[in-house]
Amino acid sequence: MFGSKTGTSAKDKFMQVFLLAVGVAFNAIGAGIFILPNNFLCGGATGYGRFIAHVANIPTSYAVAIVSVVLFLLGLICLGKKFAATIILGTFLYPACLYIIETVPGLQNLTQDKLLASVFSALFIGVGVGIVIRAGGSTGGSDVIAIVAHRKFGVSTAAVLNVVDIIALLLQCTFATVDDVLYGVFIIILYTMIMNQVLIMGSSDAHFIVVSEKWEEINAALHKDVLTGTTLLQGRTGYLGKDQQVIICTVRRRSVRKVKDTILGVDPVAFTTMVPASDVSGRGFSLDRYYGRNDYIDD
Repeated sequence: MFGSKTGTSAKDKFMQVFLLAVGVAFNAIGAGIFILPNNFLCGGATGYGRFIAHVANIPTSYAVAIVSVVLFLLGLICLGKKFAATIILGTFLYPACLYIIETVPGLQNLTQDKLLASVFSALFIGVGVGIVIRAGGSTGGSDVIAIVAHRKFGVSTAAVLNVVDIIALLLQCTFATVDDVLYGVFIIILYTMIMNQVLIMGSSDAHFIVVSEKWEEINAALHKDVLTGTTLLQGRTGYLGKDQQVIICTVRRRSVRKVKDTILGVDPVAFTTMVPASDVSGRGFSLDRYYGRNDYIDD
């Protein structure tokens, strides 16, 4: 099923799923063991689940499962099966891990030191989310709302994410103390810093050079599936002397696996070179993707 014809081996697929599972589990540990027992504020699906659990008086894992499934269905309906497949593991494994943690009493009182709990929650969540993104997956959650808003209405993904998280935090403020709020803000700042370090670990952005007879299909797939820009250069093969278009593109580290899978999915024998790229500037990097353009067409 995952042989050479698709460009991805069964071993690679297994390792990807394994890393996604580890990342999701780390995320659940950070929330279930350190955040929820200490009543710290949190964003995303967990934040909304925590509010629903408080209002409906149900276990937080149940409420998070409800929110996650609703967001999964939203992504499936609005963005299609391909997108839904990238978040399905996080959608169901994350609340399942939270449930397991809730049923082990000792894990709910692992530490009474709130500062220590906040630091370790940020550590587990930052590393967990970083692993998930590096493995080419997504944690789902509130990301779905942001991606739908961007695809359908052209709204900035970052802006929607910020609004969604702020609303989640404000809802939880109705039953939180000032200390809980401050610890929650501290955790969000710290885990974001840790996540960014995990993402750039080993390399920065990546620069691809692709030579393939199916360059037109690969170029179109990169635009549609990865949402990345490309540059075409006229080249000539050294042995046969054939004129050949060469594809060049630069992407964020988190998109490297998706670019590789996209290229090999079209042409398993494509000659592909990837090198680290540093200090990248321009649209999509230091500037907004559509900065200075008036030809934006919604995907």
